[in-house]
Amino acid sequence: MTKVGILGGTFDPVHWGHLIVAEQARVTLELDKIIFIPTGQPWAKAQFRITSRHHRFKMVQAALAGYPHFEISSVEIDRSGNSYTVDTLEALSNQMDAESEVFFLLGRDAAESLHVWKEPCRILELCTLVIMCRPGGGESGFPNLKECPNRMHKIVELSVPLISISGTEIRSKVAQGCPIHYLVPPVIRRYIQNKSLYIP
Repeated sequence: MTKVGILGGTFDPVHWGHLIVAEQARVTLELDKIIFIPTGQPWAKAQFRITSRHHRFKMVQAALAGYPHFEISSVEIDRSGNSYTVDTLEALSNQMDAESEVFFLLGRDAAESLHVWKEPCRILELCTLVIMCRPGGGESGFPNLKECPNRMHKIVELSVPLISISGTEIRSKVAQGCPIHYLVPPVIRRYIQNKSLYIP
């Protein structure tokens, strides 16, 4: 059986925090690989301006080079309209063999709003939901899915390192002309500079 982790996000830009957390999940859950999926048009961020799909995909692609257990998928980038997790998981399940087991990695904050996502019960049919929690983070981040009582065993918690890096912080620093050397891999810093991203 192949154990596949899925890590989605806007990745605007991808940073060290994403890579560290993904590697922690891979090792702890004994995953064969992790697929990074840059979001096309995130429905929950429809009111926010995000960097073009092309640049975000290229940055993740560059960041994963040299990591044999990490892959990238354009399944959401290639799809028009809003991106929904359930649609992505359906598409991936059609691409994988029947023996693959899917683990969807999700931050605790995002997990708490899972009940308003599109078809949350179907999501739990398609994967094991891994809620990534920081050590000493307090109460459980398990979502309250009363409508899916027979699926709650498909939700597990995973303790991950506390990495205080955010895309918002990185974009702000670039806009202010501040260095981001230790926030993103060197290849991402060069890409941002070469493409003049995040400059007001």
